[in-house]
Amino acid sequence: MALRWPAAEVVVWLGELTVHYDRIATGTAWPWLLVVGGVVGCRGEPADLGGGGSTTLDGPTSGGTAGPSTSSADETGTVGGSGTAGGESADLPPPGPPGGDACPELGCLPCGQGRGCAVGTPLVEGTCCVQGDPLVRIGTGYGSEIVDIEVQGDLSISCGGFGASIENIADPTQPVVVALASPRCQHIAFGPQLDDGSQIFYLAHHGDTWVDTPFLGAYRLYTDDFLEEIHLEGDPQVLFEGLTWRDGWLYVAAHGGGLRVYSTDALGIPTLVDVVGGFDNALRPTLQDDALYVADGVGGLRVLSVAQPGQPTAVGALPLPGMVRDVVVSGNEAYLAKGGDGVDIVDISNPARPAVSGHIETRGTAQAVAVDDEIVAIAAWSHLAVHDRQTGQLLGTERVNGSPSFEQDIAVDLADGLIFVGEWENLHVIEHHPGQVSADIWVEQDLMSFPFAESDEQVVVVRNRGYLDLFVDDIEVTAPFVADEAWLQVPPQAGRAFEVQFNPPAPKAGSAALRLHSNDPDPTQSPVTVPLVARDSPGLDVGDTLTSDFAFLDPSGSPDLAGLEGHVVVLAYFALF
Repeated sequence: MALRWPAAEVVVWLGELTVHYDRIATGTAWPWLLVVGGVVGCRGEPADLGGGGSTTLDGPTSGGTAGPSTSSADETGTVGGSGTAGGESADLPPPGPPGGDACPELGCLPCGQGRGCAVGTPLVEGTCCVQGDPLVRIGTGYGSEIVDIEVQGDLSISCGGFGASIENIADPTQPVVVALASPRCQHIAFGPQLDDGSQIFYLAHHGDTWVDTPFLGAYRLYTDDFLEEIHLEGDPQVLFEGLTWRDGWLYVAAHGGGLRVYSTDALGIPTLVDVVGGFDNALRPTLQDDALYVADGVGGLRVLSVAQPGQPTAVGALPLPGMVRDVVVSGNEAYLAKGGDGVDIVDISNPARPAVSGHIETRGTAQAVAVDDEIVAIAAWSHLAVHDRQTGQLLGTERVNGSPSFEQDIAVDLADGLIFVGEWENLHVIEHHPGQVSADIWVEQDLMSFPFAESDEQVVVVRNRGYLDLFVDDIEVTAPFVADEAWLQVPPQAGRAFEVQFNPPAPKAGSAALRLHSNDPDPTQSPVTVPLVARDSPGLDVGDTLTSDFAFLDPSGSPDLAGLEGHVVVLAYFALF
């Protein structure tokens, strides 16, 4: 069956047994694995992905506004509040992905500054903004377990756990599958277009439980949509990763194996000519002019000269904390997706001396990034986030999956003013409407689980990621669950909390839900539905206490937790169902 839960790294201090995590998408499917090991000394704070971490958020009284804008664009939000407008002050849990932005005022947006103006009326007073949904899904294509996407001309190619899907997007509202390449793949790159109109593209996979031998493949798509495999090489010693092609040269990142350089003949068939070392964990390359920029994982950013395309030479490097997993370049800037550490903006006006010039903080995990002249689009796992390129200000977020519990936005590309999102289950085409503003609801819980045989109450956090007031005019709860509020008003970039209470007996499985009806114009959020369950089996969530109900592999061989008490340990878990 298809994988539904991501890989995760969990950092636990067993003196307190509190869970933190960082979601990582490193493959298309994984077997069960649980490993715990003691670590000597201390580890730095884990990435705060919202909903995790040990931060406490003290909210101001209801109706308060977010703090002043900071030097970095911040999607996190800082506003707490009570369950209803005008109520008593209350503390909210740490903000979830994404909580909001550092500045809730329209004046922080391009349309509030007289640029990026909306088409239409009426204008919001003092601005060229109009009320409307800034991000609108206009089309949905095919895909399964998508982990990479590339768009060129009228073609979109998605790589995933069931192969590559090649779709015609001449009409982006109705992507049409024209061919499928069967091998599971991790990365895709367009190659040359031949004189007969056929298109060459390349696929790569680093190997996993389902792909025994890592491979690099080349395919030819003819104008009648016939697909031909023209090259396939496999090597168990080479972890083929991201790749890019230009003018007869193919560059393939290979983790610690460095950068592999291939020449390609008139038909696009690659031949290995060189391997460049000096990398920590080469993941994704991209080209601009005579420079090749490589996302080098924990090694940061590496820059090579390709003035002689067959003999790249190192010219610059930028060590960075965290893990650089994707890089795109536009003009004098490189944008680096760094997972839970957000997106770094790097000045590359001198490629030999790259330097960090800005940062975009994200909630979720910045898996991939795409840039055009106006916007920065980030596939942030739990959502798509779009920022203004000039200021870094958050313009809007979008959950593209109708089932947000399973949303996994891992890949993104920009073409012809449209945003193409590779979500685990589908390709989605998103249209950005500059200057449009709205309320934007975000509910931190994807599912609420209560004990099976005892009364309990839990806090629900509702956040407004938009720039107009959010009105939740109906809070609908299935019996025997009860909400202590009937409606909410949430200011821009603020949060409000209320409680859902449960009293046994438990309802039939799958029969209960919390539904929030609001003025968010996004049809996928009308209403927001959160499943409610009561169960007697143990579950694990961020902030929960670990008990012996969970399985542990203690290096000392002890069957209980006593031997690990007070130590820092790492849990790596992978789940299939």
